[in-house]
Amino acid sequence: EQWSLKQARIDFWKKCHENFKKNSISSKAASSFFSTQAHVACEHPTGWSSIEERHLLLTLSGHWLAQEDVVPLDKLEELEKQIWLCRITQHTLGRNQEETEPKFSRQISTSGELSFDSLASEFSFSKLAALNTSKYLELNSLPSKETCENRLDWKEQESLNFLIGHLLDDGCVHEASRVCRYFHFYNRDVALVLHCRALASGEASMEDLHPEIHALLQSAELLEEEAPDIPLRRVHSTTELLILAHHCFTLTCHMEGIIRVLQAAQMLTDNHLAPSEEYGLVVRLLTGIGRYNEMTYIFDLLHKKHYFEVLMRKKLDPSGTLKTALLDYIKRCRPGDSEKHNMIALCFSMCREIGENHEAAARIQLKLIESQPWEDSLKDGHQLKQLLLKALTLMLDAAESYAKDSCVRQAQHCQRLTKLITLQIHFLNTGQNIMLINLGRHKLMDCILALPRFYQASIVAEAYDFVPDWAEILYQQVILKGDFNYLEEFKQQRLLKSSIFEEISKKYKQHQPTDMAMENLKKLLTYCEDVYLYYKLAYEHKFYEIVNVLLKDPQTGCCLKDMLAG
Repeated sequence: EQWSLKQARIDFWKKCHENFKKNSISSKAASSFFSTQAHVACEHPTGWSSIEERHLLLTLSGHWLAQEDVVPLDKLEELEKQIWLCRITQHTLGRNQEETEPKFSRQISTSGELSFDSLASEFSFSKLAALNTSKYLELNSLPSKETCENRLDWKEQESLNFLIGHLLDDGCVHEASRVCRYFHFYNRDVALVLHCRALASGEASMEDLHPEIHALLQSAELLEEEAPDIPLRRVHSTTELLILAHHCFTLTCHMEGIIRVLQAAQMLTDNHLAPSEEYGLVVRLLTGIGRYNEMTYIFDLLHKKHYFEVLMRKKLDPSGTLKTALLDYIKRCRPGDSEKHNMIALCFSMCREIGENHEAAARIQLKLIESQPWEDSLKDGHQLKQLLLKALTLMLDAAESYAKDSCVRQAQHCQRLTKLITLQIHFLNTGQNIMLINLGRHKLMDCILALPRFYQASIVAEAYDFVPDWAEILYQQVILKGDFNYLEEFKQQRLLKSSIFEEISKKYKQHQPTDMAMENLKKLLTYCEDVYLYYKLAYEHKFYEIVNVLLKDPQTGCCLKDMLAG
């Protein structure tokens, strides 16, 4: 009862194979076992599943036979022929059932479970090197239209034609040729492929062609004379043939052939596809050949005919080369078309490229401001603010796009520039005409010294990737001007290091100090957290009252006395 279940038999045959493998059974014995079982399945047929089961068992037999040290080619060929008889019968029965049974009833299967056919495909030996030698591609033993023998009925012939077509679609030329030989069967497509190969390799000349191929070539010449009115179906075929030809020439690195294909593709586009507005085929030709730099005439055509957007379908570009070519084309040939650039980048989720475009557009606004003297720009304050606002918006968009693509460095740089532009707009709105944008590096220190707040100086320094002499700035702002709010802001950023106090002390010594400067230095030294440095600098500047306080203070005195004693 269990044996009558299809899934049970599938599992059984799989288990047999695994046990043979596990126990190192000889390949000949295993092959013989499966071959015998295939004959049993043939003698006791139970309908559709028995053919599938025989197909599996023959495949397993061939799989094991192929593992022998010396592969018995004649036996393998006979097994493959028997397998193909099963396939033909399966396909023929399938067509008959389609005519007599509802399609739905046949589709109910062990969904998700292993089938005879899926298991057979795992053990297929059709790609075995011994079965794929050049002898199977020779024209001599290929059945022609005159020499073929009809050993199959017409339904079986139709099934075989269909199955061979699938083999050719999958590029299995050797297997298709073997099948034709097994059944002495003529298939025009196989004959055509093998003749083309023989001509291309120089194994055959025009005189060696079979009569039916000569007839086909003559009909092709007649079609060539009628070229102005090529039907759409033939244009489709021509397009696909050019794509396949390019693929073959590329595989063999045949540069002359590739050039001929590219020339033919342009002629096909100019003379047939473009005049008949077959833009779908134009796109197919472009993406099928894939040499975008050599085929920019198609980009031009599609752009002119407002069909450019179809290239942005993601399924057209699984490799990602088309999107790069599109952006390159826009940059080179349509440099002013910022909208199209962003559309392409957005479509392909190319956030970095969008960021680059926004940043470049923002810099153009800043260049427009730089193109005339600052004083002249200030005269038309409204226009200046408009340019700055536009640059600000673009730079914000650039920072956001960079961040989406994890371009951290570029995003941070744009964020710093947005702060600079915002500060410039703030100054203009409050009547301060100091120039912050488009500064040369030689002007940066003077600009930073002129700014009243530390956060403003920090914004300018970061925007230009500039490291200013903070000791000089603090000397100017705190010692000379007495702005301790500036110092507080500086301290909040944890920048108030011991070295800063030493540098300011040196600058103080280099100038003739005023009473105000001396008091400011005393107050500045109270911010020094290094007690010994505080004491040392106070002593150097003869601030003895501070020295005495430090020595008498119970928290600092003991420590200082130990250091001085050491």
